[in-house]
Amino acid sequence: MRLSKDFITHSAGGENYVVSTGNSSFNGMIKQNDTAFFITSCLKEEITEDGIVSKMLETYDVDEDTARQAVKDVVESLRSVGAIVEKKEPVKKAVKMGYEEYFEDNEHFTGRFRGVSMMPLLRQKKDVFIARRKGSERCQKYDVVLYRRNGRYILHRIVEVRPNDYVIRGDNCLANEYGITDGDILAVMTGFIRGGREHSTDELWYRAYSRIHCAIFPVRKIYMKLRRLGGRVLRRLGLR
Repeated sequence: MRLSKDFITHSAGGENYVVSTGNSSFNGMIKQNDTAFFITSCLKEEITEDGIVSKMLETYDVDEDTARQAVKDVVESLRSVGAIVEKKEPVKKAVKMGYEEYFEDNEHFTGRFRGVSMMPLLRQKKDVFIARRKGSERCQKYDVVLYRRNGRYILHRIVEVRPNDYVIRGDNCLANEYGITDGDILAVMTGFIRGGREHSTDELWYRAYSRIHCAIFPVRKIYMKLRRLGGRVLRRLGLR
């Protein structure tokens, strides 16, 4: 969704307004506080409510529930005067029909990430991933791929390319997955939206992150095991 071109934002004398240009059925202006004006400003580009919430959490010292309610209230207020242009998201269609069927007719997919297996890159219910249907070519090491295994759809990273299959692991996981073949992989991630900002997997910082994160896996594995062990000890002692 985004702010209609028939409305503009304006600040004057310390006051904030959303003003109709006269091309809509609403011919007036809406006075907003700073928070509402921030939310409206986010709508100048295509964005979801989750994207605005992420931006608010990065900008304001506020909890997620409060931010989400504020976004909902402002969006509904703007929607009521026709100031919001809606855009149907393909994720709903994909969820209903299954990814395999979806990619038979579509090249690209955008969907909200769920789970914690790709932390810290992708945050559950906050960030969005963008994927391209896999072609006949083989995937590369460090690619993040969407595949199906044991009836579940999974988005994890390739850590090793083998002649007949791949070794795959989530960025926040300790265990590798073996035996994933090209036939199991449906799509390859080409970008993601974090904090309302779209990033490409071709960006230099992302390529560096992918390689460094995989390279330090042995150290992370030891740290994560020690952390889990420490947690169990504290729980047994009644300290957690």
